[in-house]
Amino acid sequence: MSTYLLKPAPFVIKVILQKKGTLLGVKWRHDVKPAVIDKTFKGFAAADILFHGDRIDAVNGVPVANPRELVAVWRAASGAQVELTLQREGALQLTIEKPAASGQVTMAWVSRKSPLITSVQLAGGAAYPAGADGASADSLQTGQAGVAFQYSSPMIWPNDLLVAVNGKPASTPAAFDAMLAAASGSLVLSVQRDVEPPMAPDTSCGCFDFLFRTKPATRTADGLVVTTTMQNV
Repeated sequence: MSTYLLKPAPFVIKVILQKKGTLLGVKWRHDVKPAVIDKTFKGFAAADILFHGDRIDAVNGVPVANPRELVAVWRAASGAQVELTLQREGALQLTIEKPAASGQVTMAWVSRKSPLITSVQLAGGAAYPAGADGASADSLQTGQAGVAFQYSSPMIWPNDLLVAVNGKPASTPAAFDAMLAAASGSLVLSVQRDVEPPMAPDTSCGCFDFLFRTKPATRTADGLVVTTTMQNV
């Protein structure tokens, strides 16, 4: 008899991006459907909001099947804000016990727009349950002199991306902070582990605008006509 481990279904999340020109600032995993993020770049609308593996299904409520359709709707959007509907996986589930009303779960975030975690503090009745290796800790803080913790998979760690609390997804630190403060008992956190932050775009070669075209285009450089069909945006 075979045993199959089923991958948890992704969460459907809506995020708001501030439109900064025509470039979204992402590299697609592939050019065909669906529109799945590979990387994002600092200084662009997608930075700290979209992450590797995000599958974008709609832009301002308009369904998109591939990067080309997404780019067309993104470019046509007239408002300063654009809403994306996406699927985000939270395959790793961690449990925090918060039995006391005074128990605190305080997250430190990469930024106030990003649910990417830099550290977590548990106190006042909040604790991780012991893992399979017996490891347990009431607090975890990064960058604190003289404090060290043995790695334990049940813990939250820097560069974990928080996706949902008790099965309820959110996309902003403010939403998660409110959910953590209001919840009690066992909190099941759905996360992605070791998520890469946005990359710094290398503009030194002068080809950044060429590589991240939003549609197939032709440009002239030193009298040479260059054509690309890449769908990075």
